[in-house]
Amino acid sequence: MGLRPGEQIQRLGQIRVVDVTFESLDTMLQSSGYGRGECEMEGFPGMTGKEFVEMFAGHMKCSPETEVTRIEFEYVKPV
Repeated sequence: MGLRPGEQIQRLGQIRVVDVTFESLDTMLQSSGYGRGECEMEGFPGMTGKEFVEMFAGHMKCSPETEVTRIEFEYVKPV
């Protein structure tokens, strides 16, 4: 997310990057379990993979076939 003029960064904590992969957005549609798990990790519990792909693609103006960067991380130290 970008910052508007005058906005300040809000630090949430220190993280450690666990994994970085590149995958097609529609990978979330191939397995309902995988899609739901990814939605939960993304902060959208209760959303299906299909719902997330539609929301993300619409917001980012891309297609479900678009390759995205998936960054998995863990919190090391909260603020």
